[in-house]
Amino acid sequence: MVKKEIFNCKKCGKNHKIRECPAYGKKCAACKERNHFATMCHKARQERSEPQEKKSVERVKNKKRVNEVKEQEQEDIEEEKTFYLDTLVLGQLDKVSQLVNLNSSINSLQTQWYQKLKINKEFIQFKLDTGAECNTLPYNYFQKLNKNNSLNLKETKLILTSYSGNKFKPLGSVNLECKLNKNVNKVDFLVVDLNNAVPILGLESCLKFNLLKRVNEITSKETKEQFVSRNKDVFTGLGKIGKYKIKLIGEPEPIIKPIRRVPEAVSHKLKNTLEIMEKKGIIIKVNEPTEWCQNLVIVEKPDKSLRVCLDPKDLNRYIGRERYLIPSTEELCNRLAGKEVFSVLDMKDGFYQIELDEPSSYLCTFGTPFGRYRFKRMPFGISSAPEVLQKANTKIFGDLEGVQIYFDDLIIAGKDAENHDRILQEVINRARKYNYKFNVKKLQYKIDKVKYVGLIISKEGIAADASNVETIVKLEEPKNVKALQKFLGMTNYLSKFIPHYSESTQALRELL
Repeated sequence: MVKKEIFNCKKCGKNHKIRECPAYGKKCAACKERNHFATMCHKARQERSEPQEKKSVERVKNKKRVNEVKEQEQEDIEEEKTFYLDTLVLGQLDKVSQLVNLNSSINSLQTQWYQKLKINKEFIQFKLDTGAECNTLPYNYFQKLNKNNSLNLKETKLILTSYSGNKFKPLGSVNLECKLNKNVNKVDFLVVDLNNAVPILGLESCLKFNLLKRVNEITSKETKEQFVSRNKDVFTGLGKIGKYKIKLIGEPEPIIKPIRRVPEAVSHKLKNTLEIMEKKGIIIKVNEPTEWCQNLVIVEKPDKSLRVCLDPKDLNRYIGRERYLIPSTEELCNRLAGKEVFSVLDMKDGFYQIELDEPSSYLCTFGTPFGRYRFKRMPFGISSAPEVLQKANTKIFGDLEGVQIYFDDLIIAGKDAENHDRILQEVINRARKYNYKFNVKKLQYKIDKVKYVGLIISKEGIAADASNVETIVKLEEPKNVKALQKFLGMTNYLSKFIPHYSESTQALRELL
């Protein structure tokens, strides 16, 4: 049975339960060996008690033995030495004759590691014990391997000691050739006359067979869910990154458009959408007369929700554009060359994160069957919106190396995982600083291949997005100019992947 009582430990000098020794794994300040404190060090005590002259003679004697190891028999030079076993609890020799596995009380293989080694055509299962300073083999296993009496059991002066302080003398030692896959090593074992014991492979042998590896720094790959949870604040709510004033040029003539009727099928959904937008502060009800009133355009998004846009054709004629340079896909792809780890962050409700000043808000008044509203945030439809968004995003993230911006999409590209993580964390820090919000549903996190600007980006370069190719293939044959323009527009975007595209489409372009 497992011992649970308190005992006086000979390794730390304190009273504690089994396997709770504070000295376990620690290095002695006196002899530099592990698993005991200097106050309990036997070597230090011996050195303190020996006369200086005797110590000098012993050093010479030991040096001689080291030089003569290859020429003398092992039993002639082996001094009595203690090996410590963490896995085994040894009782008093006159009372206990079996090894007790400390982990037996746990009754779970999850806390124990085992590995089979091939020895003399037999497979022996060993317990991997990083706390053991030697390897042990129960006598019944030794007999199984020694059926033809070919093994030589050598006498040994080594003593096994558990961390409870109990000592045990092995029957002898044996050197065996052990094989694990293609890894073959000669291994020394201490044979113990304890039939219920478990064969043990100590730390040194575990390292020889590459069963263990020293790790100086523990790192784990953060999952997408963990990343979002850790940065939940930048994925929730509606951001506000700045304010925009619509500048009108020329001599604008205010126009009020009549309210359009809405199909009954979407009427209820539109009403709910307007209520949600009003609650979020994106729009506000208008009761007083206004100079401008735009048409309403309703777009159904892929998730079946509605996007409320303006149709400000007349207003757009007078809006002064920012004329801010938008990067081409070729420029973006060239900047991503040599990168291997990617993330894509999509701005949540991008235009709505930019506030309108009050005069601009009244310019963006629109009518619905449920009354008139005006946008408090920059709406979809006004001609200057894309450039304003690009400019705002570039101001926030444009100086970060490894970050490319295309309207409301940010791609983070690193030459390796560490470089990528550093850049991504800086992006998150900027987002917090400027009250910027990302769309968790469109997040592509830390992968080697991402979809960006309609292309597939990876360390190999760029490739056509299969979904875009499929869409083109499924298009009906153009029967009018508008349909032909749509077809050529879609294929032109992928023209770099189509050999001789210009020659192939020349006849079609002549029809326009």
